[in-house]
Amino acid sequence: MNPYQAWNRLLVDYVTRSREANGQVFLSLDEADLQLIGQEAGGGVKDFLTAVRQEVVTEQGSLNLGCIQGLDADGIPRCLGYLVATVLAANRMKANEEAEASNYFTRLREVLDLSTDVEGRPKGMPIGAEEPLWQEWNRWLRRQGFRPTAKPGEGPKKYINYPLSQALLRDHDRDRLHQLFDFKKWTNP
Repeated sequence: MNPYQAWNRLLVDYVTRSREANGQVFLSLDEADLQLIGQEAGGGVKDFLTAVRQEVVTEQGSLNLGCIQGLDADGIPRCLGYLVATVLAANRMKANEEAEASNYFTRLREVLDLSTDVEGRPKGMPIGAEEPLWQEWNRWLRRQGFRPTAKPGEGPKKYINYPLSQALLRDHDRDRLHQLFDFKKWTNP
C-alpha cells in the first residue's frame, strides 16, 4: 500500500471513530492531530504532507486531482488525505488574513510545497475542481450514517468555504486562546 493510501485509511478511522450514528463529522485536524495519527504509521506531519504531494502534485508542479477521485478497493474516498491538507492550509491562515481566496491559496501552496511566487489557484486546479471531492466525501459520510459538515459558500468564497467550514479553530485562534489563558492565569482543571 502506498503512503497516501495508508494515511487515507488512518484519517478515515480517526475522524469517524467513536462518532455516534447520525453524528456530525468535521475534518478539523491540525498538526498535533496529524502527529498523533502518524504515530500509528511511524510518521508525522512531514510524512503526511509528503504523501499528499507525491499523490497529487505532478513533476511539472501542477495538481492532478483526477487521480484521487472515487473510492478505493475498500470503499474509502481516495480524496480524504488531500481534503485534510486543504483544511490544514485553512488552519494556517494568519489572524490578519481574511478568509479570501488569495489568502487561502497562498497557504494551500505552502502546504503542497508549490510556488508561492504566483497568486490564485495552483496550476491544474481550475475553478470548482475541488467540489466533486468534497461532494464524494459528503456522500460517503451519509452512506456511513454520519452527517457531513463541509459546505460551499456564496459568491467568490463558494469553493474555499469547504475547507474553511472544517477549520473550527485556526492556528491563530488557538494561539490567542493560549495567550488569554496565560494572561488570566487560568489553568486546566
